[in-house]
Amino acid sequence: MVKRQINLEESFGSALQAKEIPLLQQENENLKQQLEQSFQQKGIEDIPLTKISPNPRQPRSSFYVVEERKVSLAKVGQKEPIVLVSPPDIDGYLIFDGECRWQAAKQLGWSTIKAIIIDYNEETFDDDVFIAAISKSNINTLDLANSLIERIETRTENLTREKVPTILNTAITRLKRQDKQKVWGTILKNEQDIQQQLEKLDLSESEILTCKIILDYGFNPLSVNQNYFPMLKIAEDVKEAIRNRGLKDAFAKAINKIKSQKLNISEQKARKVRCKLIDEVIEQELSLTQTNKKINDIIAKFQPSTAQSSGLTKEVKKCIKSLESIKISNLDEFNRQNLIDILEKSLADLQQ
Repeated sequence: MVKRQINLEESFGSALQAKEIPLLQQENENLKQQLEQSFQQKGIEDIPLTKISPNPRQPRSSFYVVEERKVSLAKVGQKEPIVLVSPPDIDGYLIFDGECRWQAAKQLGWSTIKAIIIDYNEETFDDDVFIAAISKSNINTLDLANSLIERIETRTENLTREKVPTILNTAITRLKRQDKQKVWGTILKNEQDIQQQLEKLDLSESEILTCKIILDYGFNPLSVNQNYFPMLKIAEDVKEAIRNRGLKDAFAKAINKIKSQKLNISEQKARKVRCKLIDEVIEQELSLTQTNKKINDIIAKFQPSTAQSSGLTKEVKKCIKSLESIKISNLDEFNRQNLIDILEKSLADLQQ
């Protein structure tokens, strides 16, 4: 065992940043205390890479930064230890934080890596890992969205991956209609009980539960609805580029506009067009403005001339005709409200 000096505030600063919410402040403080205690007792240890396993439930599924870590480790060595736990059911250690450094060290052919070993708590482990991860600025929105939904599923019985985005969008839409969209910032800043604040709003039980969990982790439900969960709907090839090639969110959302239905081509062909554009964006380091211009050129090339001249597709014309045929004055309050909810959700989807 090798003991070294370490500045925990500096080395783990990004992972220990407390959000402006009591739960996260406490959880981050607990993690900091564990790190300090482990360092005082054992210091930093040199652990064989072969005795370390990745965490299969960790939030990050994007490892495009491994190459950067590899270059850094080769040039200046390991400046920050990784954090490990030692569950009783495995022979060795499980990564709490630092998988990119571990992978980079493996690729460099290292035999050991510097690590701090903290106590393992089966009940809180997944939450602890998630809270540490969301405090970092280099985890992408797609990974955060997936992990947040997974945490909601874990903490509830009936809220599934398929239901959660719809439940959240419905709640956001209703509060927006009531001109209460700014309430989320107030709740995040207010130290009183989140549950009590949510119960004062016009929300269903499932909406309150969904929003509470999101707020507990320090996220603004409005931002999650607008920026995070929409990432789950983008094409798989675009997701792959985010995870493995570091494609940024804004570029991913723009490239996702290239869809088979919009271009009137097969999905296979649409995928090829997207993949070619992704190659150009990354290899030529195009700006977002340049990327959007290319997207507009692609859409203009593939859209049928009839659709361009008429401006509206058959589906849109049919939808408009159906709406025009509805006699709003004949609707009772229940049906009127349902229609408003459906239309607002459809408009929100169109804007994504």
